[in-house]
Amino acid sequence: MAYRKPKSYPNPPPTESKIQGHITKYLKHHNIPYYKTSAMHSRGWTDLVLCYRGMYVGLEVKRPHGFGKATPIQEKHMEVIREADGFAFVVYCVDDVELYLKQIDKEI
Repeated sequence: MAYRKPKSYPNPPPTESKIQGHITKYLKHHNIPYYKTSAMHSRGWTDLVLCYRGMYVGLEVKRPHGFGKATPIQEKHMEVIREADGFAFVVYCVDDVELYLKQIDKEI
């Protein structure tokens, strides 16, 4: 089955878990290994952890249109990832994931 990107989100946008579902479908379609973190992990972990081209990538999924914002502890955790030469981003849709993965391609 071919992957189809969801249409742009309405205002108000869907829940974070629904957006996360769209993103994980995209990752599966492109054979990008990922791990979905859970509440059992320490606070601040990104929602999705990927291995992309051998690089550690953390994705924090939020609702667009000002409905979601990374917390200070999430921002701190993403900074720790970046300091360790990994990549970490706040994403609001599949388009953001595509954009950031292309950015990683250019940097490595």
